Amino acid sequence: MAKKPTYEELEQRVKELEKEVFKRKQAEKALKESRNAYKTTFETTGTAMLIGEEDTTISMINVEFEKLCGYSKEEIEGKKSWIEFIVKADLERMKGYHNLRMIDPNAAPPYYEFQFIDKHGNVRYCLIILSLIPGTKKTVGSLIDITERKQVEETLRIERDNLRNIFESIEDGIYIVNQEYDIQYVNQVLIKYFGLYEGIKCYKYFHDRDEVCPWCKNQDVWAGKTVRWEWYSFKNEKTYDLVDTPMTLPDGSIGKLEIFHDITDMKQAEEALKESEQKYRTLSEQSTDAIYI
Repeated sequence: MAKKPTYEELEQRVKELEKEVFKRKQAEKALKESRNAYKTTFETTGTAMLIGEEDTTISMINVEFEKLCGYSKEEIEGKKSWIEFIVKADLERMKGYHNLRMIDPNAAPPYYEFQFIDKHGNVRYCLIILSLIPGTKKTVGSLIDITERKQVEETLRIERDNLRNIFESIEDGIYIVNQEYDIQYVNQVLIKYFGLYEGIKCYKYFHDRDEVCPWCKNQDVWAGKTVRWEWYSFKNEKTYDLVDTPMTLPDGSIGKLEIFHDITDMKQAEEALKESEQKYRTLSEQSTDAIYI
């Protein structure tokens, strides 16, 4: 027969239960406060956010997401899938990332770009950052509208392509270099004589040197000056009239654009003329006849 607990034992057990209840209430209070803090952050952040379920249904959005998509919370939460906001061209890729994330959260990329379509059919470029809520299959997504940035990038790309087409259509050689002496671009005129340039410093590419050339004009150019000088290449035995001028690179830094105008024929003609003049002068001096010009 089991021994009945004493009054002191019962009292001790009650105290232990009271402590457990207190700890549980404290934990529940902390959890509630944490949830409230998360919800407040979710609602008040300046970034569009959503919570998606495993079946792609959107279970929660914030005010910024309402502004982005054009729908209200009531129209979206529990009723719409995030798939409805993805343009067709990006849909399969986004589905693939989602399925991969459900299998292995570390296998899918944590962020990527896609085209977002709102209620009115307007398309915007967005960057989405995703993570799984621990212990669940729910996904938290933060969306950043990068439409303006993409438009700027596209404008720059068109300008670069136009500039590249111009560079490739002229007869002079052109190359662009940054302040680390890394070649950014070489047109076909120079590639024909000096080869491919990727990953090669300019002093190695043009002069077969392992360090900066002592006659280099780059520092003057990066200080804002345009420099003109003459250079003879032992690689192709040509003489160039060079014009070095500052150029703003895509990252905003100042680089150098250099134009190579081949003056080899002109230099050879000048040299031939000098030799001819010297021969004529010699013959004139040696002649016994009177000569005048």
